[in-house]
Amino acid sequence: MNLLLPPFLLLLIYIFIRYRKSSDPYTLDHAALNAPLFPQTMWMNMGYWKNTNSFPEACHALLTLLLEKSGLLAGNTEGEVRIIDLGIGCGDQTLAILRALPRARYTGITNNPLQLAFLEERMREIGTGDKGRAQLRLGDGADPDTWRVEDEDGLETWILALDCLYHFRPNREKALRHAAKLGSFAAFDLLLSERAKWWERGVLWAIAVGTGAPYDNFMTAKQYTDMLLAAGYMPSEIEMEDISSDVFGGLTAYIRRRSQEAERWGAGGWKKWKIAGWIFGLWDKWGMVRGCVIIVRGAKR
Repeated sequence: MNLLLPPFLLLLIYIFIRYRKSSDPYTLDHAALNAPLFPQTMWMNMGYWKNTNSFPEACHALLTLLLEKSGLLAGNTEGEVRIIDLGIGCGDQTLAILRALPRARYTGITNNPLQLAFLEERMREIGTGDKGRAQLRLGDGADPDTWRVEDEDGLETWILALDCLYHFRPNREKALRHAAKLGSFAAFDLLLSERAKWWERGVLWAIAVGTGAPYDNFMTAKQYTDMLLAAGYMPSEIEMEDISSDVFGGLTAYIRRRSQEAERWGAGGWKKWKIAGWIFGLWDKWGMVRGCVIIVRGAKR
C-alpha cells in the first residue's frame, strides 16, 4: 500500500497544477469529443485556389484543371481511354476520375500500403461498374517495372501525375521514358524559376534536404523540356503553363487560417503544416519555385 502512495500523490499534484492554471478548467478543447474522427475527404495536393478557399475544393479543382487541359474532360478522345495515375494517395482523385470519365479504364499506383488499404475500403462504396474499370497497384511511381501495366495496342493512354513527381527517387526520368512509350502525359509539377538567385537556390536546397525531396528534381523549364525530349517526346507535343499565382498564395492563407482555428479550439498536430505553410509562403513571395501544369500529347511509340 505504501508503494502506491507516492504515484498517487504525484497524480494529485499534477491535477492540482493543471487546473490551477485557469480558474475555469474548461476551454474549447472538448471540441475533440464532438468533432467527427473521419473526414469526408482525404485530398492531398497543393490545390488550385482561383475560385475557392476550401482545401478539398481546391484539390479537386487542380485535378479538374489537368483533365480539362489534357482534353480528357471534354471527351476529346476516340473510344476508350486508359489512365495510369501515379501517386494516388488516399484515392480522392481516383474516385473523382471514375466519376468524371465514365469510359476510362483506370490504374492507380501508390507506394504507401496504408493509404492503399484505406482506398480499397473506400472502393467498396462505389458501384460495381466503376469498380470493374479500376485497378489499384502497390508500386513505385518512379519505377515502371513495379506498375504492372500491360502495353495495349490501339488504346489511347494517359499517364497522370498530380503533384507527386518532384518526390520521385532518384528522379523522374525512368517514369517519363516509359510514359513516352505508352502515350500522353499530364502533370502538375514544381519547377525552378529561371530567375532564381544563388541564395534562393541555397534556401531551396535546405528545404529539399529537410523535406526529403531530391534537390535535382527542381529543374528550370528548359531543363524540364530537355528531359521530356530525351524521354522520347517531340517539341510540338509539349505544353507548360505556370499557375503559381493560383496555388501557393491560396494554400499559404488556408494553412494560416486553419492553424489559427485549430489553436482556438485546442486542437494540436499543426506544427508540420505551419512549417509547410511557411515554405509555400516563401515560394509565393520570392517566386523561386513555380507550380506548373504540364501536358504532353504524345503518340504511342
